[in-house]
Amino acid sequence: MPGYGWIFPLGDGRVNVGVGLLSNSGAGKGVNTTKLQEYFVAQAGDAWGLNDETCLGPPTGGRLPMGLSIGPRVGPNTLTIGDATGMVNPFNGEGIAYGYESGRLAAGVLGEALLANDPSALSLYDERLEAAYGDYFKVARAFVRVISEPRILSVCVGTGLRVAPLMRELLTIMANLMSNDAKGPAELGYRALRRLADVVPERAYQLLLQESNA
Repeated sequence: MPGYGWIFPLGDGRVNVGVGLLSNSGAGKGVNTTKLQEYFVAQAGDAWGLNDETCLGPPTGGRLPMGLSIGPRVGPNTLTIGDATGMVNPFNGEGIAYGYESGRLAAGVLGEALLANDPSALSLYDERLEAAYGDYFKVARAFVRVISEPRILSVCVGTGLRVAPLMRELLTIMANLMSNDAKGPAELGYRALRRLADVVPERAYQLLLQESNA
């Protein structure tokens, strides 16, 4: 089942603990995420001091749209950034850095529009988002569709986790840490995945985008 768990130290003795599932996975439908959270906490409880006595509140949750799946991103006098525009990496669910980065792009476009006294310049934001993240998120969405098939995921996990060099390069791609100037295994692998993504159907993503626009 595609998903992950996390434990983030907050710096004051507390930790944020949670689990995430890909909702487009058939295997994830009907899963009780509260029970899944309890199972994850039970696995990590002894090492992190997690138990009923140390819990500070009931679990809460929600949906996080990924891969630029929310629109419109530009209005007559508005721009959306971060989670509000789906700036979450489908590879790994990470969105904090992308929230900052989209905010920086939005600020730059806003500055240009103000200097030119031209609100139509806000449309540049869409172009710059696509230029910066369009190809990468397209590859990520294709990857998610592939691993959402339980049999494929089982083979990938069973084989990949045993090959440390392969996992290291794959994690470089999943964390978007490739270098534009390098030609290492991660960079070459990503370029191959980008070409492959062109032949993976995007219909499901396009329907999602149309629904969000409506």
